Amino acid sequence: MVAKRAIVDYVQHIGGVEKVNIDKSMIMAAACARSVYRANMDEQAEAKKATAKRKRESEAEQLDKLKTKKARLEQYVKTLEKSADKLAEKAETTHSHKLIMELNAIRRSVKKKKEEDKWQSVIHFLTRYKLI
Repeated sequence: MVAKRAIVDYVQHIGGVEKVNIDKSMIMAAACARSVYRANMDEQAEAKKATAKRKRESEAEQLDKLKTKKARLEQYVKTLEKSADKLAEKAETTHSHKLIMELNAIRRSVKKKKEEDKWQSVIHFLTRYKLI
């Protein structure tokens, strides 16, 4: 808009369109303007694609980290459940209150880890679909 106004002012200043000196550099600039514009637009499109690709790669990396964390948590929960089952059997045979207390502590830990895993899944879902 400003450039158009400057051109109009210049044309009026020199006394009309007929008196504008059109030289070879002006013709070349006009001929190349579209190609320069197109090159600029292509460059911007490439930059946008590169940004989108980096974002996808980052999300994929984050998803992989979450999957490995989930697998670790699941393994930990399985180990705790096996330990709790062994303690339950031992407490049953020995009638030990101390073992029952340990068993309950392990089961609470299992429940807590499962709850943590559930919340991680919810958070991942919400961030993936940009709800938070």
